[in-house]
Amino acid sequence: RKVLTSGMKYFRSYLSESASFDDIDISVHCDVNIFQWLMHYINHPTKNPGLDLRNVISILISSDFLQMDSLVAACLRFLRDHIGKILRSPVDLSCLNSRLIIQLSELFTPEQLDMLKDTKDKLSSKLFMRKLEKLLHDPRNQLYQCQHCGKLFTPAQQRSIRCPSSENTYIDFHGHALSRHSPTKTWDLRKYLLQLRAVQKLKWRGIFWRIF
Repeated sequence: RKVLTSGMKYFRSYLSESASFDDIDISVHCDVNIFQWLMHYINHPTKNPGLDLRNVISILISSDFLQMDSLVAACLRFLRDHIGKILRSPVDLSCLNSRLIIQLSELFTPEQLDMLKDTKDKLSSKLFMRKLEKLLHDPRNQLYQCQHCGKLFTPAQQRSIRCPSSENTYIDFHGHALSRHSPTKTWDLRKYLLQLRAVQKLKWRGIFWRIF
């Protein structure tokens, strides 16, 4: 009981101190060999059975389900360090849920993602999409479209970047008259992203770099 509840938080609600073993019926959908690997991992923490290209995805999915946070982190680091070989292997990556994709995306810089050779697009689009979501979630990166020149800008850029088509001028600290971007009131970011995807057929990699 103690080993399971400390190593796999999923079982804590089932194996609480007040629970009676006679009343417990637990169903865990997990490959027998993988579950044996996980049990060895929590029973012998100093003798890690080891991750490899063949088992890391299955272990990642199972450890995420069983709420083994430290093992999830270790699997994600392994994926990052061996991402090239993972992408070239026949392993199915479509089973990674959005939470794992988000965590994995945070282990890469945009420049590192851009260097990935993902010919079948197993992960690249998903990782770039999550990178873009995080970027746009920051209020400092809220986007507007200028009604005069059509360019996108953030609040900070509105104050620092000149609009070549606007007559909305202001005087800077040096006494220069500069034109300022003015937001289009009817512009919608979600519709803009959909247009890039549906009409211009851009993948999330291209959309990220267009906005970034």
